[in-house]
Parts: sequence; C-alpha cells; structure tokens
Amino acid sequence: MKNNKKNKNIPPVVEIEDCSFEESSYKRREFVWTAKSLYKEAELEKLTPFEFPLASFDLSKLGFRLDDIFDFIYQVKRVMNVDTSIPIIFDNEGQLADGYHRVCRALLDGKATIKAYRLKKMPDYDHRETVE
Repeated sequence: MKNNKKNKNIPPVVEIEDCSFEESSYKRREFVWTAKSLYKEAELEKLTPFEFPLASFDLSKLGFRLDDIFDFIYQVKRVMNVDTSIPIIFDNEGQLADGYHRVCRALLDGKATIKAYRLKKMPDYDHRETVE
C-alpha cells in the first residue's frame, strides 16, 4: 500500500466547462436563433466573408453574460479557445449575432480585421421566448 500522506494536501482543481457551438444562440427581441441556423443561412445565401475592421467595432456593449467571477472566468476560457478563422456573423440589421468571443480574441491578438458575414435576411427563428 502506498503512503498517501502527500496526496491528502493536494487542493482540488476547479473545472470550468466548455461551451459547444450547438449551445450558442442569438436573441433579438423575443426571437432566438441558434448559431447553426445563422451559419446555415449564410451558406444558403452563398455569402462570401469580408474583412471587417475591428477598429469600427462598438466596444461599449457587453456581448455575453458577466454576473460574477465564475462567469468572467468561463467567458475568458471561451475567448482563449476560439477559432478566429471562422467568420463572425452579423444579422440583417447589422448587429453582431455570433462571434463576440472571436472579436475579443482578435483584438487581444492585435489583429486589424476579422472575417465576417452579413445576412441579407434572417432565417426562420428556432424558438420564441414569451415575454412576461
């Protein structure tokens, strides 16, 4: 039997889960689209990505939830793990619908532009949230 006295003092690791692409969504008013639906629409519209200048991005809005330090760490982990080669996507009104974490990463990496799509029309929404 091994002597486990040293192992008793090892602190636990705090695990922060990852977010999958399938969990990403965009809400406009009461309508909600999954990221998958938005990118499928870009594909159906045969859109070509363009270079979006990051200097023109509005940094005054918070693109994701930050209620506490756990949320902050979760979002930082997402920023660290994104693939900036995937274009961000703007809705048909010009609002960023998917890609806040990629924008953050590109800015942190000192990039001047990021690939983007702008939808011509919105696909059917995936679900509707009732407003109470």
